[in-house]
Amino acid sequence: MDKIIEIIASYLKDESKTYVVSLNEYKVLDFHSLGHIIYPYLDKENSPKEVVELSKKAYFKAYKLDQVQHKAFLDLINVCEEKGYDCLPLKGTIMKSLYRDSFIRSMGDMDILFKEKDIKEVVDLLISKGFESEGECEHHIGVFKGPILFEIHRKVVPYIESYDVDIINDTFSKAKLKEGYNHIYEMTKEDYFIFHIIHLNKHLKAGGTGFRSFLDIY
Repeated sequence: MDKIIEIIASYLKDESKTYVVSLNEYKVLDFHSLGHIIYPYLDKENSPKEVVELSKKAYFKAYKLDQVQHKAFLDLINVCEEKGYDCLPLKGTIMKSLYRDSFIRSMGDMDILFKEKDIKEVVDLLISKGFESEGECEHHIGVFKGPILFEIHRKVVPYIESYDVDIINDTFSKAKLKEGYNHIYEMTKEDYFIFHIIHLNKHLKAGGTGFRSFLDIY
């Protein structure tokens, strides 16, 4: 486990170190959605061939998915700006931009908050572009097409969760317009940190979290 923490630290510090990584160590990283982070730091001569191949595949798969997700995200954001749908990107869509390499921060879905009055139109628009419904829960609707999954939020946390925090209870009034846009909002850095800690707390209560959450905080 010490080596795994060293590898993560090497990425955070942008160090030029290499490591011999066993298959079990790779599996731990992969379990934490960080199997791709090791490839640039891997001693490819002395690590098992299987680890080299797995990490290489994960590295380029993460890079490709990041490009596809980024394009889909920008396409939706531009449509929202054009049609006047107020929205606020959440979670991984924001966190990625804080990493040195956006594809290192893996992301399964793209969470975006909308005002209730626009949600049906946004979902219908995505369906018309070939997306399919993944289902609906109390605070978001999921739509997907291939590897692209959007979660269209009406609230940043489930209604059953109660927090005496303005950025949770009245998100748009606390947010500010993103520079250059008339309908795309963003949280302040302070509010985003508060939201991130609240979201992390939800995962901890539900069963735990992994190394990636602490990379996000760093």
